[in-house]
Amino acid sequence: MVSSLNVEVEVGDGRRKGNWWERVLDLSEAKTQVKFVVPMVLCNVFNFSITMVSVIFACHGKLELSGSTLANSWAFVTGFDVMTGLSGALE
Repeated sequence: MVSSLNVEVEVGDGRRKGNWWERVLDLSEAKTQVKFVVPMVLCNVFNFSITMVSVIFACHGKLELSGSTLANSWAFVTGFDVMTGLSGALE
């Protein structure tokens, strides 16, 4: 039986009955995964913000904007992405 306070109560056959999300979601596992996910998300946000900030500062003309975009593309392809791939291979 479930009380009106949604407290877990043992049913006659030994099973516990609670809220549906407690039966579906393992909160300790979710907390562990969030601890791993937050640094990766922040790393990707900062990585993409490098391009965004440089394009924002170079938006005074078409030539400057295209030059900044090409430079960022070249830097990411030749440097940042290669180093990210190599450091990821070390794990």
